[in-house]
Amino acid sequence: MNDFDFFAGRWNVVNRRLVDGQWDDFPGHSVATRHFDGAASFDEITFPTKGSHGLTVRVYNPETRQWSIYWASSALGVLDTRPMVGAFEGDPGRVLRRGDLRGQAGPVPVHLDRHRPGHRPMGAGLRGRG
Repeated sequence: MNDFDFFAGRWNVVNRRLVDGQWDDFPGHSVATRHFDGAASFDEITFPTKGSHGLTVRVYNPETRQWSIYWASSALGVLDTRPMVGAFEGDPGRVLRRGDLRGQAGPVPVHLDRHRPGHRPMGAGLRGRG
């Protein structure tokens, strides 16, 4: 629990996604809040160069000691109810998304780096299956 406390606040961020084998980096502005004494996190992000917004809801399950992460995009207008499920194990963490992501069937690994005092904050990056 409290794994996403570092994310609370207002941030200028750089997002990265893989498009047709090439990395697409683009800026964003994030506002993130902490809830349930650290067992939940919410953020809204604006992508000025893409003309869209996104939001993320993260909820911690104390029985499984794992996070469920849900996303929504203003471009699609729906909440994706297929969460990524996983946990931080040390630093960085690894989360697996169930189902498919952009046509990839099966679990998709996502690599998350947490901010450590004295180090530059790192964002979430998708590591595609090779």
